[in-house]
Amino acid sequence: MYLEHFGFREEPFRMTPDPMFFFPSKQHRAAIAGLVYLVEFRKGFGILTGGIGTGKTMLTRILLSRLGTDTRTALIVHPPRKRGDLLQAIMDELQITGESNGNYDRIGRIQQYLLEQLQEGQNVVLIIDEAQHLDVNMLEEVRMLSNMETDKEKILQIILVGQEELRATLSTHELRQLSQRIVVNCTLEPFTFNDTCEYIQHRIDVAGLPGVELFDLEALQVIHDFTHGVPRVINSACDRCLLAEYAKRSGRVTVQTAQAVLAEFAQLRVEPKPATPIRKSLIQTSRA
Repeated sequence: MYLEHFGFREEPFRMTPDPMFFFPSKQHRAAIAGLVYLVEFRKGFGILTGGIGTGKTMLTRILLSRLGTDTRTALIVHPPRKRGDLLQAIMDELQITGESNGNYDRIGRIQQYLLEQLQEGQNVVLIIDEAQHLDVNMLEEVRMLSNMETDKEKILQIILVGQEELRATLSTHELRQLSQRIVVNCTLEPFTFNDTCEYIQHRIDVAGLPGVELFDLEALQVIHDFTHGVPRVINSACDRCLLAEYAKRSGRVTVQTAQAVLAEFAQLRVEPKPATPIRKSLIQTSRA
């Protein structure tokens, strides 16, 4: 609606994880480098965790785009909840066909496939998103898969992606054998204020207005305090602010607009839990 008014070529703050808008913050660059290292050097097992909306799905898509043609991938977006179904889902993703008789048969067939891929010079990576939903029994199946190796290297690279609860689950005594296998351990934290400012400007640049500053500094502070630096919430907040300025036929987001829009927005959502103490919010409700 406001694209033509501001001169955008694309929606700057859409909610979908479009790799075109990937913001390479320091922590995101470090996570990508670590996960690429894990895959390319066949190190076996890594995890990527972060709060809701911190960019895990986006980072996963960027990782997949950077893997070479010699890497086959199995991406499980919504892991099943029933034991045995996870192994079947992995077989389906890898296009391993035929009937399976129980988990040990599934594991044997996956291992045979991996050995065949190794002989053909192919690497295989398994990425399980929303992995915080995996229970102990299913994570034990992951551990069995992580055992697959030759004398020199792992033949399956596994990356678990999930919320902070995944880290807590892996730290339990029952899963100590799996947690000891973690080679790459990445965590995405909410943005600092500087990151938030750079993130917003990056999306404006990519959307077709390079170098154009559409948000007053005070408005940016209000947005950061309100969103606690969570990218998904930043997108939603900025989108609403631009829409409000479009309605007023204004060309810049002021602190007054940000305060009014986000005060209304606060009534419609549950506040994300901040990872670190933040400054007192600048959002104020004006009284007559």
